Amino acid sequence: MSVLYDIADYIKNLYHRVKMRILAKDVQRYYLYIHNFLFEILDYISHNTNLDLQDFSTLAYNDYQIRHDCVFYIFSFIAQTEPDDLDSLQKTLNEYIRRFIKTYGIVGMQSTYLGVPSIYIDTLAYKEKIMYFKVLYVNSHKSHNYISERKTDSQSEATERMVHDDEL
Repeated sequence: MSVLYDIADYIKNLYHRVKMRILAKDVQRYYLYIHNFLFEILDYISHNTNLDLQDFSTLAYNDYQIRHDCVFYIFSFIAQTEPDDLDSLQKTLNEYIRRFIKTYGIVGMQSTYLGVPSIYIDTLAYKEKIMYFKVLYVNSHKSHNYISERKTDSQSEATERMVHDDEL
């Protein structure tokens, strides 16, 4: 009986390693396109809005991370001061990304996947004068489902925070 468990564990581990390799194989192909697209977006925003993105010219690809069977690309740039509200900055950047994709598309990559823009900033973080971006390239059902769940969660949080006059 224990031999069967050992074989089952071996097969699970092998499956997991193969799945991670498959997810990671496209990282080298896509990170440069995502980097160029983010640079274009940040350049456009800095020239056409009053958002202070500081020295985004130092934008660099750092690494990737695999979570929820999705590949997240990690980028960073030097920022001397921390933005006031990272959540609103993230929403603003995602809105500009959506508009930019709708108008111009993305060079070398698909622009949308099942009606969702294929670039999504999942997280923004500021640490030791560096702004970090975790960017999801939506190109599979799993990444599409992840985005859908994130939007549903944020909508339910907004609904929970609403206070009506008759409740006061």
